[in-house]
Amino acid sequence: MLAPHIRVWDSVSLNTLHIIGISDIERSVACLAFSKADGGSLLVAVDEAPDHNMSVWDWSRGERGYKMLETKCSADQVLAVDFSPVDRSTIITCGKNHISFWSYESGMLAKRMGIFENRERPKYVTSISFTDAGNVISGDSNGNLLIWQRGGNTVSKMVRGAHDGPVFSIFVQKDGAIITGGKDGRIVEWDRELERTGNIIEVPEQYGSPRVVTSGRGSQLVVGTTRNCVLEGTFTFPMRPVMQEHAQSAAFSSNGEIVLKFSPNGQYLAVGSRDNNIYVYQVSEDCRKYTRIGRCQGHASFVTHLDWSADSQFLQSNSGDYELLYWNAGLCRQIVQTSQMRDVEWASNTCTLTFATLGIWPEGADGTDVNTCAKANNTGLLATGDDFGKVKLFSSPACHQKARCLEYGGHSSHVTSVGFLHDDSRLITTGGRDTAVMQWVVSPTSPSASQR
Repeated sequence: MLAPHIRVWDSVSLNTLHIIGISDIERSVACLAFSKADGGSLLVAVDEAPDHNMSVWDWSRGERGYKMLETKCSADQVLAVDFSPVDRSTIITCGKNHISFWSYESGMLAKRMGIFENRERPKYVTSISFTDAGNVISGDSNGNLLIWQRGGNTVSKMVRGAHDGPVFSIFVQKDGAIITGGKDGRIVEWDRELERTGNIIEVPEQYGSPRVVTSGRGSQLVVGTTRNCVLEGTFTFPMRPVMQEHAQSAAFSSNGEIVLKFSPNGQYLAVGSRDNNIYVYQVSEDCRKYTRIGRCQGHASFVTHLDWSADSQFLQSNSGDYELLYWNAGLCRQIVQTSQMRDVEWASNTCTLTFATLGIWPEGADGTDVNTCAKANNTGLLATGDDFGKVKLFSSPACHQKARCLEYGGHSSHVTSVGFLHDDSRLITTGGRDTAVMQWVVSPTSPSASQR
């Protein structure tokens, strides 16, 4: 595992441009920011060491960047750091019991603590931003907003109770309007003078509280929430989810689940496991609750692939010993009379060993040569990936032996997964040893593709 470090990415290609801070950053990185006044040539970072070291980097200099200076930031937790948009020598940090104003000259950083005077000092200063004039706006754990005059460390204006609870995010738009988001689930608009405009968005509780607010296309706002949702909307049109509830690994089993599929109606989740069983769960409460309704027992080896029927009533599955079995999903019982499944419409076709995929197997192939397959949603195509690094396109169903196909190279080792986008415009493939993810453009006029 690499030591704590910072990666600078190209936001379009997602290529890593620079890796900086290896052997220089003592603990994990708590927060960081690019300079704004000069187009982002500098990078400031604060780590999680006991004294929360702050370092300023010329990140594009050399292969691993150049550390211009470093200093101890605070013994208390640091939550945010940012450069002034009008003066690249001014840096603000905030966190537990403090907001600090930094200026650097001749390789030295000078620090001034924010003075709250007769105002109650908050336990946490939770967020900071800048007006276009360079004034600092801070939000705190008491729900207050404060303006700190450019060049100073005293409060020039305070808005009490801007939010009912901590202010998580402050975003200043190009026209000078200020948008804040808080733990109370509200997104509030303010004018340049920090006066309410009357525009408020109440984020539905099911999505969580707004943690980050930023600009989208046109007048749209993009909001990241405490429940891992990404929302998009305006003060006129309601927020809608762009992404919901990202998953994160909480535990690892060395011989556990290997394949998962939601039913087309979204009410069930099927999990194929190393223990040769398929577990079926009922999904409720916006995918937050999973209740096991049964176990499909019958495979003599581990489950490799599975598909739901279009009506969410049946499952088909493959296993490591090349079996094809059918199941009544609601009862978790095997359907022995396979003729009953002849006319079932399948929502997907990821099982490599079915009557609809007989033709994808070349002569002399064993059961492991074709690793993955997927049918298009609307265009009648079937894509496969094999142990030889090849991606192939067939007409679906490919139910005749030696079915004709178009073959494409790109991966340097076995292809582990293939899948079409929802509109069939692209095919996404993943490699094994080459660890590559490739995107292919699918021609609308013929079953062909070209690598992108």
